[in-house]
Amino acid sequence: MILAAVLLALVACAPRPLATVADAPYKWTPVDPPVAPLTVSVSLFDVTYAFSSGELHRAIVDPASLATVADTPLGKGTDVNAIAGTASLVIEDDGGVAIVNGQGVRQKFGPPVSPLPVGASSATGTVYIGDRDWISIVGADGIVMRSFDAPRAKPGTPVLPTAYKGVLQPNGSHVSAFVFGAAGSFVAVSGSANSALVDMDSGARVDLIGFAPVVDVASDGANAYVLGHDTASLDRPFVLAEVDLATLDITRVRRFTVDQPVKTPEGERVLVTQRGDVYVYFAVPIADGGGAPVRSLLLRFDAAFAPDRARLPDDLGLDVVVGADGALYFFGGPAGNVVSRVDPMTRDITPYAVAPAGSHVRALIAR
Repeated sequence: MILAAVLLALVACAPRPLATVADAPYKWTPVDPPVAPLTVSVSLFDVTYAFSSGELHRAIVDPASLATVADTPLGKGTDVNAIAGTASLVIEDDGGVAIVNGQGVRQKFGPPVSPLPVGASSATGTVYIGDRDWISIVGADGIVMRSFDAPRAKPGTPVLPTAYKGVLQPNGSHVSAFVFGAAGSFVAVSGSANSALVDMDSGARVDLIGFAPVVDVASDGANAYVLGHDTASLDRPFVLAEVDLATLDITRVRRFTVDQPVKTPEGERVLVTQRGDVYVYFAVPIADGGGAPVRSLLLRFDAAFAPDRARLPDDLGLDVVVGADGALYFFGGPAGNVVSRVDPMTRDITPYAVAPAGSHVRALIAR
């Protein structure tokens, strides 16, 4: 009824065609229908949460009822990195770095190190852990099966202000991330000024000159989307590079800046949805001090690879993952025990309390 009334009003206000062209049909400007929301739902939340004491738990939560189906204690951990593609974690505890699987089995990995090692699983189930300039392949129980030297980024010196007094390692290189596609398994390594994306099987590589460090990387299967900084510029703008994983050619590059009122973002993530849409998320502190609000900055890169900002409320979280339904799930930091589902088609937001009150979600899989 409402649509009919609107159309009648438009007819009443529409300009009349001239008599000399009265035989020509009048053409209406079509109105785009509203975007349909995503209809595929997730079947469960696989949640890692922590209490202020450092005690970690893994919970399986039903999204429909928010009932906890299972809850497994994982022991203590002061820092956590999820191993992408698995239910396992790289954690830091009193004894150093350990790997904890979804059943709570903990295996010591190495001494304390900063930053915490990164990990991911390939499509064939091979789990890679990157620790500074080493790569380890580990089993499901977290035991290291094999280790080898990581490829190295090309040496170089970034553009620095004249007053810079920090320590610089032009020859330094470390593992930043892993990414997988139809063409193989790849590691991203970062140096002081340059980075590289390297095929771990063939050794083929693409050097990202003047691009460091690699902040995050994601893949749609055919291409990798690598986020880093422009080290040839003093103001260090962000750079998003699209790399064809079959040829290792850089196909598109976009430099852009992010308004940072206080300091660098606390969370930086590249996301590729099942539709092929590319997003970059930043959790940007608005003020100094703990507990300060965090601006939830989500950028969508359009067909021309230009960033378009999505309007979101503050404090959605420090991290985000793509769910099995193609929605974006935000969590961590100020979000506490709440996970927020954002439909990228409609921008509708649905909060879910997936962990006990007073806890914080540290990792999430939305299956």
